[in-house]
Amino acid sequence: MLLSSLDIPTRTLSRKDILKIATNRTGAHKRPRWLRPPHSLSYTELTSRSELAPLQDALQQLATNASESNVYFEPWLLLPALKHFLSEENTSFVVIEEKNRSSNERSLIGFFPLIQKSKFRVLPFSHLATLAFSHCGYLTPLIRKGREKEAFSLFLRYLDEKHSFSFVELSHMIGEGELHQTLLSLLKQRPRASFISESYSRSLVTKCLPKGDFLSSLTRKKRKDLLRKERQLAGQGKLKCEILTHKEELQSWIDQFLTLEQSGWKGREGTAIALHLSEKQYFSKILGSAYSNNQLLFIRLTLNEQPIAMRCGLVAGDTLFSYKIAFDEAYAKYSPGVLLEIENIDYLSKREDICCMDSCAIPSHSMFERLWPEQRQLSSVVMSSQGRLSRILVRALDIAQRGFRWVKALSKG
Repeated sequence: MLLSSLDIPTRTLSRKDILKIATNRTGAHKRPRWLRPPHSLSYTELTSRSELAPLQDALQQLATNASESNVYFEPWLLLPALKHFLSEENTSFVVIEEKNRSSNERSLIGFFPLIQKSKFRVLPFSHLATLAFSHCGYLTPLIRKGREKEAFSLFLRYLDEKHSFSFVELSHMIGEGELHQTLLSLLKQRPRASFISESYSRSLVTKCLPKGDFLSSLTRKKRKDLLRKERQLAGQGKLKCEILTHKEELQSWIDQFLTLEQSGWKGREGTAIALHLSEKQYFSKILGSAYSNNQLLFIRLTLNEQPIAMRCGLVAGDTLFSYKIAFDEAYAKYSPGVLLEIENIDYLSKREDICCMDSCAIPSHSMFERLWPEQRQLSSVVMSSQGRLSRILVRALDIAQRGFRWVKALSKG
């Protein structure tokens, strides 16, 4: 009898049915090649500068397309910092990578520089934290725009698989916007403990105004005071604002900056860059790299051809990160640093590629708060793995920190 003559009901197999049959034949965790997704995500933990160096081009591409720009984690700045300031014994770098199965091409979607710490504040609990180093003003990890959820998910898997008995603190990262909200959302989805260990704001400019408009935005008293100081300085000779535009002048500008910084309070307190050879070499190295990458804004205020205030900023994406400022204290009563800051804002108002300026300053910095009314929210997030011991520990730390703050507030009140 022919099969076609039998009255057997038939139906078209769906993709789900095919996948179920294939799974039964090939094993619960193994799909046929033709059913696998075209892209795969994985994490890799690197533990040395030599392992990180071959990824420079990929890291720079990630930084260029990051959800939140962070110049301090770009390879041309980070690798010299590892050489001059950090030991490889307790540093690691979690790289989140996407691989195209058909073309075998790889691209980075996340980069988390980490350091192993032996204490959490004053408590003897070993944990991971975001890597920080001298002169580093921002610690938000590099995550490709539009891939925030996948990058954080893979990082949390790394924590679960490699540090299930410990915890991590992502320190001083952006505390608002999509990146921050994505992380908090993921932390709520799994049995994981977390808390905000620190939160603060610092000065930010999101709209740079021409000099006249900026002065008009200040109070009448402040505007008159600054204009008076500018007139008094101009009355002493030739007052001029200059921007570095020729690479052959870069080293002389660096030397002038270091001399100016050392002549002030940083020189007296022993924190000036020129007093420490490794910092001096690092400073010269990264400013040279920044200039070559078109990521340096070096500006100065001169009186009779002599610098009385200088500032350098580093550009990443559409953001200028304030890096270093120095002024001649002999002219302190004229506020040369403030006058230079106004000239800097005026210059940026003419640049269409920069629409945001981060002060990278400590909270409540007097000069920036007077001039920059906007604020950027930063926070540090402590998170456990899914391990039971890790969750208990993080919850205990949360309670301990809340108690400490309550006692501190009580003692002040």
